Amino acid sequence: MSNPSEQFSASKLWFNPDLAQKQFRGAIFADRDGTLIEHIPYLGDPAKVALLPGIKKAVEKLLRQGIAFFVFTNQSGVERGYYPLSEVHACNQRMLNLLELEPQHLAGICIATGLPGSPDSYRKPSPLFIQQALAMTSLPQTSAFMIGDSMVDLETANNAGIHAWLVGNGKPEAVKAHQEGQINLSYTFAKDFPESIDLILDTFTSGQ
Repeated sequence: MSNPSEQFSASKLWFNPDLAQKQFRGAIFADRDGTLIEHIPYLGDPAKVALLPGIKKAVEKLLRQGIAFFVFTNQSGVERGYYPLSEVHACNQRMLNLLELEPQHLAGICIATGLPGSPDSYRKPSPLFIQQALAMTSLPQTSAFMIGDSMVDLETANNAGIHAWLVGNGKPEAVKAHQEGQINLSYTFAKDFPESIDLILDTFTSGQ
């Protein structure tokens, strides 16, 4: 059987094999592009991967606090033929390198390669990945948070029944809709991922 790192580098859907044996205080499901790394449309070149400001410290903080860290990304560029799945994995590995993390520090990752409207059962706004992850960690929906920069991230969180967070440094369309009060979904707004993590961790500290 291949080791966890090899599985991580070859699969669209990967859960840490030690997941069920660990006890977590909560779970963070993070969008990748525009939330953790700079948004580049259809990113297929790992040399262009760049962490957004404060991301490394924010991830270190949530891991120290016993929070399960999942990455959840739509990558239709694979189905569109812009780049192969191997390039998505290369970009993810580059992100981990910049974070100074190994795959085993993640709780899991989902790469949904289907086109919008395709039968890809994992493509956001499908809640399937989140539902499976919560079942494996035995965490309640009230202890789980989806952080992203787009409407589809908020829709995914709402579909899964978990807390939705919108960051203000990603897609401008979602920020504009937020500012104009046009988002008819349950969510919390933060300027970026690090701020959202600080606020979320405060809720654990206060016992809310």
